[in-house]
Amino acid sequence: MRKKENSNYRLMNLAMAIAKAINFILDTIMKLPLILSVIVTGLLISLPVAGAWYLFALAFSLHPLLRAILIWGAFLFLVILSAAVDYLRSAK
Repeated sequence: MRKKENSNYRLMNLAMAIAKAINFILDTIMKLPLILSVIVTGLLISLPVAGAWYLFALAFSLHPLLRAILIWGAFLFLVILSAAVDYLRSAK
């Protein structure tokens, strides 16, 4: 049981570190001029979309069980990450 708690703690720390980096990036973008912030935001939105396309293309070449693990793992990671970002944004 102790090992699982340690693993969850490491995952939580990883999610919080990524969330803090995203929070810093968002704060930096908001300080840019409007046209530049629109361009940077468009690039930041297109990168995860391209990553999602890559994950799904990779997933469909895998065994169905591994495909499900990859897709659900990515989904759960995004949910945890968005919750961490929401927590950091609301804490300010």
